[in-house]
Amino acid sequence: MVSGRRQSATANRSLTLLSLRCIDPFYRQGTAGTLPDVVLLEIFDFYVEENCHADDWHALVHVCRRWRNVVFSSPRRLNLELFCTPERPVTEMLNIWPELPIYVLYDDCPEVEALEDTDNVIAALKLKGSISGISLMVDSCHGSAVWEKIAAVMQDPFPMLKYLSLRPSLDMIPVIPDSFLGGSAPRLQRLFLHDIAFPALPNLLLSATNLVDLGLQDIPHSGYIKCLLKRWSLASLC
Repeated sequence: MVSGRRQSATANRSLTLLSLRCIDPFYRQGTAGTLPDVVLLEIFDFYVEENCHADDWHALVHVCRRWRNVVFSSPRRLNLELFCTPERPVTEMLNIWPELPIYVLYDDCPEVEALEDTDNVIAALKLKGSISGISLMVDSCHGSAVWEKIAAVMQDPFPMLKYLSLRPSLDMIPVIPDSFLGGSAPRLQRLFLHDIAFPALPNLLLSATNLVDLGLQDIPHSGYIKCLLKRWSLASLC
């Protein structure tokens, strides 16, 4: 409890100092406790933007009930997401937090060695209507089995998906079937593929009208790469 109170006090002081610099002079003599909700929201937005960790908003909602209400009243503005990994069961997170978009991260590392460690990721990916981001890096002795297990639950549409990054094991080059993501990704904004064959990619991108970033690295040679360059004008292509 003491540690939590210290964190809350630190967050309060930091945001108060921040508010003195970035809000109207009318409020400069105030404290975070006297600021209107609309000003708090502006400060929270700045705080979340400046911090890159997906869980940074957790510190805000633990300060007080008012801050919690302000944060959860603007989930899109603050880009709130539930960050799910093999060590963080999605069922537990859904019991703790309100219903929010889910970002799934599987970064295969020495600590994630057992095939069973994918169960939490699989459980999260089954919530297809809530997934906003997916980042998968599979590089272990179980690489092929892990990839097959994960890919099997990604054959249906993910209507809320905005970010997708796939990097399989170095000793395998999986071929993504036409049915991947149900062949459609209408809200996809950023897509990164590494060491993956995806012949149906041009068809998938026809539905990705909001795509701004496309990264393709060590993709097997195919005519569909030239097709991409001709058809899409992207903010970045690497």
